[in-house]
Amino acid sequence: MKLLSLAGVALLVLAALPLVANAQDEITLEPVTIDVFGVQSVAPEGWQPVGPGVYARASSATDVALIAQQSAPIPVEQLLQAVLPQLGLTEAPEPVGERTTDHLTWTLYQVDVEVPVIGVVRVDVAMAQGSGASYTVMMQATAEEFDVFHEQVFLPALEAFQPIAEPEATAETTESAPYREEAVTFPGGAEDVTLAGTLTIPEGDGPFPAIVLVSGSGPQDRDETISGTLMKPFALLADALARAGVAVLRYDDRGVAESTGDFTTALTEDFTADAAAAIAWLQTQPELNPELVGVLGHSEGGMV
Repeated sequence: MKLLSLAGVALLVLAALPLVANAQDEITLEPVTIDVFGVQSVAPEGWQPVGPGVYARASSATDVALIAQQSAPIPVEQLLQAVLPQLGLTEAPEPVGERTTDHLTWTLYQVDVEVPVIGVVRVDVAMAQGSGASYTVMMQATAEEFDVFHEQVFLPALEAFQPIAEPEATAETTESAPYREEAVTFPGGAEDVTLAGTLTIPEGDGPFPAIVLVSGSGPQDRDETISGTLMKPFALLADALARAGVAVLRYDDRGVAESTGDFTTALTEDFTADAAAAIAWLQTQPELNPELVGVLGHSEGGMV
């Protein structure tokens, strides 16, 4: 199987799977929790996990039956555009309907894809916008089996699908942080880009040294939130650095969350211009030392 990486999200590409199990006649669903994407849902019992959030029946070397359930910290429109090449499409298909569950409102699509040797593979696609993330459920099957899987696998998965709630903070799990955080906006590296972020300032008297956090590849919010829920690496870094007396600026990538601009057309050079703009903005802040402003990045952020 081939998987496409999208902002830390693996999305299915139509492919045959290796022989690993016998086909099952009766479909029984079981609960699944997909921690990496911060969601829970159901999947057919006995189907094999073949990637993050992807479960395949894998009854033969040419069995294409599978379901993928995932999330991405980007607007749902961008997620749909990212999926199109995998379906052999250059523009979004017309929706075939909408389905509202207890947790999300889904826009539904169906696409027929001609696959060599196998023939026509029909794909159910559902997408929903959540708070800080978008979600997708994709199911594929041969045209002959599609109706059964649509009713017995795809629709129940939509009904069961829900983001995993973050644990509520309590007096026992939180403490008064020795710093303050401010929501800020500043000009980005292009005229149509305004970057939104969070400035963390240590307690005490400045001026403080400061650092800009630059995210890795893929559309990222200011915290580099994984799956829009539980893991927030940049928030952890900002907390540790601020406790060590270093101010921190972290920001949403252009075109992501509260920042303006178009992420889909941006190159590394554009993200470099945004990081330079963040440095320049930090150097104007009265509580910070303009001669002690640094940059920390990883992956593509390291290139920047």
